[in-house]
Amino acid sequence: HKNSANINIVSNAVRLTGGSATSPYGHTVLGSSASYTGFKDGIIEGKVYLATNAISEISFRGNYASNTGYKSRIDARAGQGLSHLKPPYTDASWAFLGSCAVTGTGIAASTWLDFSITVSGSSFTIKTPGYTKTCTDTQYTSAGEISLQNHYGTNASYDDIRVRKYFANNIIIKLNNQESLYTYVSACGNIAGNAKYRLNATITNAAADCFIFTGNNIIFDASKYTIDGQNAGEAFTTNPVGRNNITIKNAVINDFSYGIYFRDSYDVSIINSSITSPSNYGFRCDNQGCHDFEFINVNFTDVTADDGLYIDNSYDFDFENVILRNIGNGNNDFGFYFRNTSDVSFNNIDMFTIRDAAFRIETKSHDFEFDDIYINYTIQNNGDGISIAYNSYNFDIDNIDFNNLYSDGFEFIQNITNVNINDAYIKNARVRGIYCDDNVLNISCINFNITNVIINRTLTNDGISFDRGSENLLFDNVKLYHIGNGADQGIQFYYTNDVDLKNIEIFNVTNECIYGTNSLYNFNFENIDISKCGADGIEFTTNIINLSMDTINITYVGTAAAADGIRFGTGGYNLDFNDIYI
Repeated sequence: HKNSANINIVSNAVRLTGGSATSPYGHTVLGSSASYTGFKDGIIEGKVYLATNAISEISFRGNYASNTGYKSRIDARAGQGLSHLKPPYTDASWAFLGSCAVTGTGIAASTWLDFSITVSGSSFTIKTPGYTKTCTDTQYTSAGEISLQNHYGTNASYDDIRVRKYFANNIIIKLNNQESLYTYVSACGNIAGNAKYRLNATITNAAADCFIFTGNNIIFDASKYTIDGQNAGEAFTTNPVGRNNITIKNAVINDFSYGIYFRDSYDVSIINSSITSPSNYGFRCDNQGCHDFEFINVNFTDVTADDGLYIDNSYDFDFENVILRNIGNGNNDFGFYFRNTSDVSFNNIDMFTIRDAAFRIETKSHDFEFDDIYINYTIQNNGDGISIAYNSYNFDIDNIDFNNLYSDGFEFIQNITNVNINDAYIKNARVRGIYCDDNVLNISCINFNITNVIINRTLTNDGISFDRGSENLLFDNVKLYHIGNGADQGIQFYYTNDVDLKNIEIFNVTNECIYGTNSLYNFNFENIDISKCGADGIEFTTNIINLSMDTINITYVGTAAAADGIRFGTGGYNLDFNDIYI
């Protein structure tokens, strides 16, 4: 019966009283409208409080007055617990669903408990802390009334009752009141467009390409399951055509030929993923190229034979929080390789044990930004930190830390223009700290600003070397320590014009601390501190024209052989000196 006298608000919760432990058993019901037909599949959840021996019952898919529909029961009596029932509901009997009896342990009384009832087709599941009961039945399939009931004990209380949708096989994402479903996948195959996918199983020993994007507008969440291959094929691929608006996230890729391979694609995000042990490339994009790609929180490890990432004819790439470790096993295996690519940004990149150059950028590439880059250990002759070549331009490089490089910290080859290097620390470069040369066109480096740089130990060559047609160079607050192992200079210029050196500190160089030769024009030195040079402090050998020196301090030169503080060979013109101490 429904008796409003037995329905009360106690401590902001609904308390249903009027139960009785003897026949006729009291029964208090708070129901939705008897004509309500809005609930069929979904979740009823909230909090329940049972008095001693109380029975909470929640009914659905029927009508209380008509004695129809199911009940899910939370029973505090000994030996009872959770169960599901259906009619007849009489004083003498009530029927458990099929052979699906009670859980057998009374639910705790006199305390608030969270509960949920999930109704999905013919399956009903009720949960309380530590207990779950699932039963099935097919008698009632229509929507109906929902009610909260107290049966048998003195009272049952309810609070924070919620009713929401439930889908048994899909995750619901609601954006602007539009529901989007994930489709679950558990094996390699084609991935069609205009859909969202979620991996729900580990992929083991895929023999060839695994997930092939056959359309656009795809989100693929691998849910941190491993996608494992046999050193062949591509884990994710657009083979053989281009795609757009693709997101890959939470992927763990192992043992393919290529981790991810896109051709002619754009608007792609790769997020929170790792690529391990590809036999060729971790990531590759080529053909007509790619654009508008982002990599966020992505790791590349143990790339066997080629580059970590290979990107050709592309633009608009962003890399953030990317780690490369153990890249390459032969010649010209780079961490990042770019050819004819523009508008690329790097932020927080860590690289360890790279076979050749950590970054190789070439052939009319331009507009790159670097920030917070750490590189430790390159292995063989081309093992530069950052190598930029062949008519490339516009590079902003900031907050750099290089250590244990087999070749140069920075290498610039053949007509490189508009480069800013700021806040860089280069330690233990086997060859040079910064190197610029062009033995083909005699056009090397133009418009360089190098500021706040420390080069600490080069093992076999110069600290800084600019050669063959370099011009418009600024060096400000640059420090060089422990440079060279023979006929090696701290800073060397060769066929170079329009150079400003300000706030320079050089200590312990095996040959000249600053050296220039062959047609040098328009040099300005200001606040230079030089100490412990193996040969001359500053030497210009041939044709230095328009030189200004102000505030120069040179001490302890000629540690390897007889030497001069400042020395000029043939052809010195328009030389201006002020405040020189030797």
